[in-house]
Amino acid sequence: MKKTVLFITFLTILNIANGQLNHPIDSLIYSDVRYFMIIDSLKVEGLRNNIDKSCIFVNGRPIDSTKISCDGIPVWYKNNLFFNTESKNLSKKIMYSPHDGVKKYSSVFSVDNGFAQYYSYDYTNIYVVNPLSGDRKLYTNYDKIPDCVVSGFFIDAARACVIHCCDGVEACDYIRCYLTSSAETKEITQQILQTFNEKDAVLTDLNFNFITNDGKYLHLGVQYMSDQHNVKRKTFSRIFDLKFNFIGNALNIQDSYINGVNIQNNHIQNYFLSSWTDTKDSIKIKKRAIYPYKNVIVPYRFNPVLELA
Repeated sequence: MKKTVLFITFLTILNIANGQLNHPIDSLIYSDVRYFMIIDSLKVEGLRNNIDKSCIFVNGRPIDSTKISCDGIPVWYKNNLFFNTESKNLSKKIMYSPHDGVKKYSSVFSVDNGFAQYYSYDYTNIYVVNPLSGDRKLYTNYDKIPDCVVSGFFIDAARACVIHCCDGVEACDYIRCYLTSSAETKEITQQILQTFNEKDAVLTDLNFNFITNDGKYLHLGVQYMSDQHNVKRKTFSRIFDLKFNFIGNALNIQDSYINGVNIQNNHIQNYFLSSWTDTKDSIKIKKRAIYPYKNVIVPYRFNPVLELA
């Protein structure tokens, strides 16, 4: 039996809408795609053709015969699929709906792996964005933060982790994190740093990996430095609740990345991770045989109990 780089946790059968698609959790889907998504009864695939271009298929039918570049994971919003959400090149920005087909759109926005809020940010502030209209509303209200750049991610539609990336040019010398909502703003930098034993630890990055189906727990990548212990920008996976109380350590994500999600009735059922088998397959490039590892997709559901075990 072929192994994957991923840690295999448990096996559960997913019943996708109308019984159209069944993918067991942690099973292997042999498909070399840039992204793989299921939204209700739609199966969306972006095939790898080359670095710059891909063909998009919905339920096996091509919707992009012109091979417009569509990097990243599509975003589902009000019965529309958006591609290239962060690109400012409007010729590359297309959306698809089951009823109206392919259209162009002009909004610029980001979305996290929780798919709870759509937003953009400049050097100073974060804005909530309506993907269809492109209208944006100020979420933070900073005049300017000396030597710091604002970014962050949304935990749900109303709450965000706002990150101040301070000093540094290509990377942050240190970051400060704030849990924000319409009711309050609370700094949580030290709360996160307490997950490490090093007293001189400095937080340098924070990434949102997964959220549980019930929306109660977060899987984050926490990067820190420690001069005393000679640690240079090392990243660990941690589990927190929505108030950023530390729950425990999680298995570090290595050699895999999220390339899709399964959303049913606007709720995340599972993620799709891209990984590789430990066996190699022969292919020919310029008449020369090479033996790359085979790309696979693994349906994965973030379960804190199993991660902690």
